[in-house]
Amino acid sequence: MPAPAASPSADERILIDNSNLSELKLTADEAVERILSRKSPTATAGSPAAPWTVSHFHTDLRLVLGYVASIIMIAVGGWSYFVEKEWEVNKGPTAIAVVVYLVLSAVQTVDAYVQGNRIFYGSRKSSPSAQPEQLILTSPPLPKHKLVPASGTNKTRAFSIPPEYSLEVEYTRPAGSTGNSSGQKKNGKVTVGHFGEWVTQEGEFVESVFEEKLRAGLAKVLGE
Repeated sequence: MPAPAASPSADERILIDNSNLSELKLTADEAVERILSRKSPTATAGSPAAPWTVSHFHTDLRLVLGYVASIIMIAVGGWSYFVEKEWEVNKGPTAIAVVVYLVLSAVQTVDAYVQGNRIFYGSRKSSPSAQPEQLILTSPPLPKHKLVPASGTNKTRAFSIPPEYSLEVEYTRPAGSTGNSSGQKKNGKVTVGHFGEWVTQEGEFVESVFEEKLRAGLAKVLGE
């Protein structure tokens, strides 16, 4: 288990239920975006580890579609209830509103399916005139805890190993980037480590430890 962060304030500490796999994964997924969208604490002058600009296009798209679909249904419902109560008159607009709602909801569903487990879309430029690099990270479902049975020979008790957190990487560096005359694409996997390495027994998520492991793993895949 990692040591707690050095004297953090109550507002800075991230406390989670370390027995809840969904909460563990969600906390790590959110930390990935926070970390990669800020400058690396170990970055030096000329370092390629510039912060990434995060794109929320898919999330924003689904939100807009949801709002539009809801507004249409509420507006038509209010109109048919308060203004035009005659069914023969309002059934046409109501049917159209229902169809539009179903279409927009279907687009939301398709977009969520296509996005899958992708949690990060980022871009950055090595120089103002360069084409932006693209980075997409996918966070696969967590495996279950591994239970190591008790051993009578070694007189050890049964214990569990926390699940391993990993990311699938899709990286594109266009032609003209620093030190790259031709375009380059890389796919790889970053195994950040076991949750027990950055989550304490008290449930504190030690982001500094997670950040160090995440950046080190990404640097290997990206060749930095």
